[in-house]
Amino acid sequence: MLKEKLGELSLFFLICLLSSATQAEDSLLYKPSTNMTGDMGLNTIPSARMSPEGTSRFSLSRIGKYTHASLGLQINDRFYVGLRQTSESRTLNSETLHLYPGLDTKFRLYSESRFIPEIAVGLQSAFGHKRMAAEYLVFSKRHENIDVTFGLGWGRMATKGALPNAFMFYRGGTERSRAGDGENPNSISNWFTGEMGLFGGIEYITPINGLSLKTDWNNDGWAAEKRSDVNFNPPSPWSVGLSYRPMSWIDTGIAYTGFDSLMARITLTGNVKSWSMTDSTGHASIRMLPNRPETHFILPEQDEDDDEIENIGFITEENIGLSRIFIDDRTAEATLALKENKSTPYQIGNAARYLSNIAGRSPEKILVHVRSYGLKGVDIALNRRDLERSFLDHQGSPEEIWHSTLFLDDQKTPSFFESLSEMSGTKPDRKFQINILNDASLSEEDSGLLYRTALGMAYQESFARHFLSFQSLRLNLADNLEKLNDGRERIILPVRSDIDKFTQNRLLIDRNYFMGLTTLRKDLHIASSIGYLEEMYMGLSGEILYRPFDKNWSIGLDTALAFKRDPYTFSALGLNGDHILTGFLNGYYEIPETGATLKASLGRFLAGDVGGSISITNELKNGVRLSAYLSASNQSDRDIYNGRTNMYTGLQLSMPLGSVFFLPDGSRIITNAGPFGRETSQRLDNPTNLYERTENLSYRHITRYWPQFSPVQTKGRP
Repeated sequence: MLKEKLGELSLFFLICLLSSATQAEDSLLYKPSTNMTGDMGLNTIPSARMSPEGTSRFSLSRIGKYTHASLGLQINDRFYVGLRQTSESRTLNSETLHLYPGLDTKFRLYSESRFIPEIAVGLQSAFGHKRMAAEYLVFSKRHENIDVTFGLGWGRMATKGALPNAFMFYRGGTERSRAGDGENPNSISNWFTGEMGLFGGIEYITPINGLSLKTDWNNDGWAAEKRSDVNFNPPSPWSVGLSYRPMSWIDTGIAYTGFDSLMARITLTGNVKSWSMTDSTGHASIRMLPNRPETHFILPEQDEDDDEIENIGFITEENIGLSRIFIDDRTAEATLALKENKSTPYQIGNAARYLSNIAGRSPEKILVHVRSYGLKGVDIALNRRDLERSFLDHQGSPEEIWHSTLFLDDQKTPSFFESLSEMSGTKPDRKFQINILNDASLSEEDSGLLYRTALGMAYQESFARHFLSFQSLRLNLADNLEKLNDGRERIILPVRSDIDKFTQNRLLIDRNYFMGLTTLRKDLHIASSIGYLEEMYMGLSGEILYRPFDKNWSIGLDTALAFKRDPYTFSALGLNGDHILTGFLNGYYEIPETGATLKASLGRFLAGDVGGSISITNELKNGVRLSAYLSASNQSDRDIYNGRTNMYTGLQLSMPLGSVFFLPDGSRIITNAGPFGRETSQRLDNPTNLYERTENLSYRHITRYWPQFSPVQTKGRP
């Protein structure tokens, strides 16, 4: 029953939302609320309003013969994306007649000012079933307790009272008719076509905290429903209702949409930006000692005739990742192997204070050579007196230290013996982590709402600096994927349509591979992996990335020879005989002054189809990552209704758990929302991922987290 499906999904996402909502403010001061589809708006229409960055919400509503369930993420302050599953049934408890999944999105064009309204453009079912598809341009302006919304709509939002399309130039100056229904999905070619409609409404914020009155008029003529059922009585275009927040994380609404029709809605909201379970900071930061004490380190015994005695290194300080420490009259320098789950500025600050403590009286420059898993970053030169003014005299700040910090490029090519010495230097820590893995789909036209949840246990060990091994187990806990292929034909050589068979393995070896990484030359990195690369594939993969330190763009190439694993063998370790060579050209763009990255790819997918993908990922400063992605190819999947789609869309929310006392750093809750069992537009879950592995070496990362360079002085040992 639909009610049971919605109950499962509601409980599934409620855990994530409530965990973030517990950190929300208790204040119930006015906040914009959602409409019937889960977008910010009035009762039945969208507004230009947006939620704060990091907001996640699950919304459930009922109007007419439709029940809407949606999961949305506010990727950043300007961009919202949500996955919605709309089910058609005569009553809430009756059998589901049809499902209409879709991806909804909205982008803020202009923030409200004194005289200009907030402006946004949005798409409902941008990719999804045509019956719910619509596009809109909307304006919202608030004056005291009145918030007014007015907009132009296309598609479903222009089926009652239509006007000529103001965007006729979009199709070469001619107005194009538009189908409002059909099994083939909505696509870019349909956007902003057909006639245009007007909609609008008003929200009054009452003196009662959390309560507002909403009234609106939409342009939805319910044309598709009338064509399919001559006895259908559609809701009226006008509505009047109430929105109430009994708590900061619960938003409820009810509205009359005609004298014999009712709309009801509930929305659960949490902001992951306030997520408090970040990775722990580990040991207390190193305290800088006053008066430049003389070092008491004992050097290894040396032959008096050794010409290299001046270049002898001190004992490696493993706990902060330092090796190859050299000190002369002018400079104290060392190589810093970055540890995961701590910011680079925090580790540089620790390294700089430690070097100052052992440098003696003469050196005035602290030089740190930054490395991450053998990948080479820039050299960072710091003024020792600036450090003393900041940490000892309390007369400086991280910003003042920043102004005197130099980023240097080491142009020297190390000799063979120097390379061997560096490879045998300090290794990154062994890493164990536990992940809670959730997958759900609101994008199925035949199977409804699907989910699976698992516990992931991973172990990573680095050796010889440039090499690492990675092993992980997946304990499958619960799922309903037996419904996935009830009406679909089994494929002899599947790409991902046999995911239900993999999930039936209670304990599965998820990954087991070896990886090598190195920097070929300035800003040019390379990596390769061999073994069981992901849950469904083993093989050999390689990646090369050019990421200029002082630029906000990067370009790379990844390729893999992938062999399909057989889910019917022990722990899916056997192969089914299918293999393919895939590869993608990747481009990255860092949105200035944010943690957001746009990625675009072109290449060959796992089914041999050719196409591309785009994604946006935003990493918040507390370690939470929000992602939305879209893939498309020259081949398509077919469903039981004979519809075809070559689009694949989804969301990911990843939240750290390292500060939970019984979990190791790096542990996370990872929630994916996207279709299950698709054959086309599928990529290998590449374990190398050089872009992520070089993020802690990037200029963006260093500048965003530079305030962590100077934590509060502690009384710990140097």
